[in-house]
Amino acid sequence: MFKHCNLNRSWIYIIPGIVILWSLFFLRISGPFFLTRIDPDYIYLLNGLNCANLDFSRIGHIDHPGTPFQLLTGIFIRISHLIAGQGKIVDDVISRPEFYLSVLSFYLTLISAIMLVWLGKIVLLDGNDVVGAIILQSSMFVNVFLIDLPCRYIPDRMLSVVVIMFTGFCFKYFYTGNYSGKKFAIHSGILLGIGFATKFNFLPILIVPIILITKMRERLIYFITLAIASVVSFLPVYDKFSYFKSFITSIIKHDGLYGGGSQQVFNPEVFWYNTTLIFRQNLSFTIALGVSLVAFIILLLKPTTRKDLKKEFLFFIALMFITLIGTLITAKHFKDYYIIPVISLTGFTTLILLKVGRKLFTKRYTNIVFVLLLMYFIYIPLSFLYNPYWEKQKNNYNNYLTAEFITRNVSPNDYFLIEPTWLSGPLIANGMAYGLSYVANRNYYYNEFERYYPNILTWNGKENPLQYLKMIDANNEAIFKSGRSIFIYSTPGRNADLLCNYIDSCSLNYGILYQRDMVYENSANNNHIIRLKNKSGWNEKLIGRFGFERFDGNTLFSDDEKYALSGQFNLTDICASNGYHSLILSENHSKSPELQVQKVFEGDYFEVTVKRKRDDHDGKGNLLLCSTGTDGKFYKIAEGQFVSVIHSDWELLRLCAEIHESPENGTLTCFYEYKGDAIEVIDDFTIKFFSNKPD
Repeated sequence: MFKHCNLNRSWIYIIPGIVILWSLFFLRISGPFFLTRIDPDYIYLLNGLNCANLDFSRIGHIDHPGTPFQLLTGIFIRISHLIAGQGKIVDDVISRPEFYLSVLSFYLTLISAIMLVWLGKIVLLDGNDVVGAIILQSSMFVNVFLIDLPCRYIPDRMLSVVVIMFTGFCFKYFYTGNYSGKKFAIHSGILLGIGFATKFNFLPILIVPIILITKMRERLIYFITLAIASVVSFLPVYDKFSYFKSFITSIIKHDGLYGGGSQQVFNPEVFWYNTTLIFRQNLSFTIALGVSLVAFIILLLKPTTRKDLKKEFLFFIALMFITLIGTLITAKHFKDYYIIPVISLTGFTTLILLKVGRKLFTKRYTNIVFVLLLMYFIYIPLSFLYNPYWEKQKNNYNNYLTAEFITRNVSPNDYFLIEPTWLSGPLIANGMAYGLSYVANRNYYYNEFERYYPNILTWNGKENPLQYLKMIDANNEAIFKSGRSIFIYSTPGRNADLLCNYIDSCSLNYGILYQRDMVYENSANNNHIIRLKNKSGWNEKLIGRFGFERFDGNTLFSDDEKYALSGQFNLTDICASNGYHSLILSENHSKSPELQVQKVFEGDYFEVTVKRKRDDHDGKGNLLLCSTGTDGKFYKIAEGQFVSVIHSDWELLRLCAEIHESPENGTLTCFYEYKGDAIEVIDDFTIKFFSNKPD
């Protein structure tokens, strides 16, 4: 008997093991996230990074509102960085987003597997019920969307885990004598409050405890616990509640996705079509629901049996209510995965039906019937997904070809212009740009993105300048006069022609000629790469970036050690925008070391930037581009302008100037000057000199 018990116990580890292996396999065949799925995976990665830094004010995605999932992501990122981090956490996530997304996804799988083992142990305690344990553990394999989840990093995966835990609480409440209604009320309230704050479509599940709990005092405990858990889960973004309220109100009042469409609650024609789609796509759940309706009627007609199966009877009532509400929510604004919280109960519903069947019919034959039913439930989604999975590998191959072409043929000396969109693409930067669209104060990440994605431009509308990866406005003229080529990725659904026309329009303003070529084409997936080759003759004569990290005695060198700044300087390691050192200006050192640019002619162009520590004192310093007169004095040609805050402590200044008259000695001098009596700190002094004159 003891050996038999141990054998039964070993069964509960098989399905969790399959879940882990399936997740690893599915992640592999699905390919990189940036290539196939960035919405909302990259959004949650970057907002999770905000949570990892405990900077909740920068959470920019609160639509459903998703806060618990973002907090969980922050915890996952911290754990991953502790185990396998490379450098600072922000740099590591931004430079290795695919590594983090894969690891975070696996963490969700691991938690799911642990919860399934826990479920199995709970069921085995109830009469060593192996069949019941297997049915409940198989919940993740009986629906198309649940099987398809492990390749994604989305809050719906967390919701499926929450439902798994909730079914465990329900099972204990139904069949474990020492699990009181009060415990069930508290545990369910906390868990479902977190689920509700994760995504609004979790709402139907909140109804289940209301129906299952029969004592008013325990029901009140559930309501209070649920409210507290929901509010606490929302606290990190409490200051954005008005936006969340407006978003939800817009969704309720409109019949389109995300609050779009016509101003009507329901579009009857679309609603009824979506309703049929929900039940056709989730055939296992539909069958379980239909059998539950039959069982409900049988119990309704048999009062004596209904008394013995009171909780099961109440569950059938709850199932019908949540199915109705879940269908209303999903069919109104249809996305196939919106119904996941409801269909995640398929396994538990099947287990309840097994329990009822054993009461109504012979236990042996009931077990056989339900094992066969479970096998059919698993077969249904697998039959749907078999061909798409093979197609997935084929499509990924063609996507890889595009990504490889970009890696081989687009150099760091070229620009890549992308339109921030939910569509995946062959660039990690595409996922980053889309994710950044949902980050508050995203310009605070400018330093890190400048370091790892310096040549990525994003389109910000035809009336606006280009941007550096959806953060700060670029200087179009400097980009065009750099002489660099601009590459654009084109697929159906993107506005590649609009981007090309934008470049053509801007180029006319600056007298820059671009030659448009289709340098890559893949008809299998309609992928195209367009190159806009700069034919103007302009090029970068000088690029000098001084991070103040390389110095020898009284000489400051550029980061590549090609150029040197002359003049006295005072460095500090107390603060820095990048690296470890910055430059201090004060009454004693009112001018930074200067860089002299020789062979400057009329029509040449300069772009100079510097990062300045933010402070409250008046009379701030500025960048200056000057010529030297015969009297040895400096004569200002141009000065810098404030561009953007790039950190809570730093801001960016930029000087742009076309030389209208050749300097007498052919030399211009650039430096930063501060004439105040306080202290000013600068970092990352960068000068670019463009010309279309021959060397």
